[in-house]
Amino acid sequence: MKQRFRSSLSGQLLLFSMGLFLSLALAFVITRVYVINSVRKNVLDTNEKIQFQIAGKMEDYCNRLSHIAEALAYSPTTKNYFKQDERERVMSFDDMEIVFTNTMLLDEDIVGVSLYDENLVQIAEIGRGKELDVEKEGLKEKIEFISLGENDSIERSNFAVYYPVYDLESRQYGKQIGMVVLVLKLDELASFLQDSGA
Repeated sequence: MKQRFRSSLSGQLLLFSMGLFLSLALAFVITRVYVINSVRKNVLDTNEKIQFQIAGKMEDYCNRLSHIAEALAYSPTTKNYFKQDERERVMSFDDMEIVFTNTMLLDEDIVGVSLYDENLVQIAEIGRGKELDVEKEGLKEKIEFISLGENDSIERSNFAVYYPVYDLESRQYGKQIGMVVLVLKLDELASFLQDSGA
């Protein structure tokens, strides 16, 4: 009888131990799944916030560049320069160079400024930009941001902003007289990504 009592007591202890072990194992698995899901959700939320911040900074940066290009394209000096012949342009290039220099001072990443007429002939430039393949890109009818990484003659860390110039005094609606091209370093864009930890 003692033997039977001991075996039933040891059996009960064994069952109790197994039950306790299974309960702890189940609790561990549930906790682990919860922690993994919680961490995953936090990481996704953080990434979403970072992407939203980067998108906001990029939009602000693009708007700022658009305003700089617009101010250059429609300054009185630039408007007159587009309408002049080659001889007059030679005489007024110093004025145009001042406008270019002031434009480059508006953003330290601008390393070159060029003007192209409606036939894609470069009529003025300062800084980098002679190597641009504008004929390949064509005359832009709206602002475009283009990477210069494919052109080996320009540093791969540059991009260009193509901004169309229209004759606002023409009776013909939408008469395009040329294009402004800004060449920029990627330093500020790289700093957006670096600050975000991307």
